[in-house]
Amino acid sequence: MKRKNNKTIIISICITISILLVIVIVLNAIINNKKRNEELKEQVNSYTSIEDFKTIEEVSVYLECEYKKQEESKEKDYVTDIYMKLKIMPYTNEKSNEGFYKKLIAYSASVLKYRNFRIIDKDNDITVNVICDSENKKITSYLINGENNYFEKHDSYIEASKIEDTKETKLNIQSNILTKLIENDWKINDSEIGTKESFFNKYDIYFDEGIEVRKVDGNVFNIIFNSKYKEKIANDITTSMTKDEIIKILGEPTFEENRFDFIGYKSENIYLFYNSQKEISIYRVEDDYDSSEFTKIVESYLENKDENELIKNVKEKYTDFDEFESDSQGTILQYALKGIVIRFQKGLSRGIHIYNNYNGSIYNDKNLKQLDNINNLPENVFIKNENLVKKIEIDRIQDRENRIFSYMETRQKKPEISQSNKYCTIKTLMDDGSYQIKFLSMNNNNVNSELKENINYYIWIDDDNFVYSIINKGIYVYNATSRKYGTLITGNNEKFEIKEYKSNLLKYDSKSLTLKLK
Repeated sequence: MKRKNNKTIIISICITISILLVIVIVLNAIINNKKRNEELKEQVNSYTSIEDFKTIEEVSVYLECEYKKQEESKEKDYVTDIYMKLKIMPYTNEKSNEGFYKKLIAYSASVLKYRNFRIIDKDNDITVNVICDSENKKITSYLINGENNYFEKHDSYIEASKIEDTKETKLNIQSNILTKLIENDWKINDSEIGTKESFFNKYDIYFDEGIEVRKVDGNVFNIIFNSKYKEKIANDITTSMTKDEIIKILGEPTFEENRFDFIGYKSENIYLFYNSQKEISIYRVEDDYDSSEFTKIVESYLENKDENELIKNVKEKYTDFDEFESDSQGTILQYALKGIVIRFQKGLSRGIHIYNNYNGSIYNDKNLKQLDNINNLPENVFIKNENLVKKIEIDRIQDRENRIFSYMETRQKKPEISQSNKYCTIKTLMDDGSYQIKFLSMNNNNVNSELKENINYYIWIDDDNFVYSIINKGIYVYNATSRKYGTLITGNNEKFEIKEYKSNLLKYDSKSLTLKLK
């Protein structure tokens, strides 16, 4: 009996020692693994380029995921399956984590030499399928849990679920010009506004009257009253007022941005926006158009996915687009007043973008509010809970600020470049190597304008006079303040490359020309 007890004790001791050994081994492995991960983390944090990553484990550590293994893919058309527990789900409280997933996909694709792969997270039931072009070393597309355009689709669902009717403010129109516009279905003659001084960025400029007008398809698209305009516009509001004074009269704004002191209101027939430049900008409300034809065009596109046919059909049906651009980067067609953007451009969501000021059905007789079920959202149709009219007005203001900032920054970096202290020179490179030139008044004291033709070379000779040349044509001068043109010299077989201006002497090619400007 005693012998049997001793044997039991020995077995218990052996088991205890074995357990302790296993615990020691496991703890040691955990400590070593932790130490290795810390060393690996320190290593990958020192990387400065995506090409520095050599293994998927490095990518996993860098993005704080739990790497498990990788093996030959079990699915046809894929080379590698990667198993890991991802740091975050695609969405956190309706906030997209698209940036994290794009990083994970891009870094992994680089490591795997752009061969098709899958990332599998069994813990969270997420599978990311990545299709690549190995020859050109780029990612063609990716699917999350079998869905293409995963983030765009889910963003649209979230956006659609938040759409509400836009609050309207009652406005009593007092401006004679604005009253005529509304009465005449947004048509007006130049003479009814005043004297047109110039044209700038798609706008007719009536400088002395303090009015800028942009027309689209024969109708006024946007009319801007600036600080020179002294009449009451609506509800006793004038351009001399502050943001707070306008809010006191009209109440809480429908739209508001801290940038530029921007506020906006929607009434039955107009949008009214105000900004820190003392501008009151007006757009018409367009919500009584027939959307049935647009619905048919959308349904046809969803069936055949023919992008060119979609653009062609929409343009033919609705000729009042405010933006259309088609080049090597793709195509954009925009109807801001209708809340529609059709975009097929590189690096952006390709398809039909519908904003919350769209009024009508989109497809299958469903309007915006009826597309708040993710299963109702068709591929390549994206919903934005944002008013497109408000967006383009913000973009218009931002464009001016960006241009002046960029110009002043360039002047500081390259002070040797000829310049005017009155105008910001907006230079756009065209496909043929020539430049389109526009002049933006830096303090609003002068008229904005643009040259009537594209040019090759130029130089400012003072704050007002802009000398430019056109190859095989001649050298000319434009006074940006008086907006008058002059011819300095012409010729058929000369480059007319402007090189320098000093002491009334303009040097070009291997020649020079004495300038005597009044």
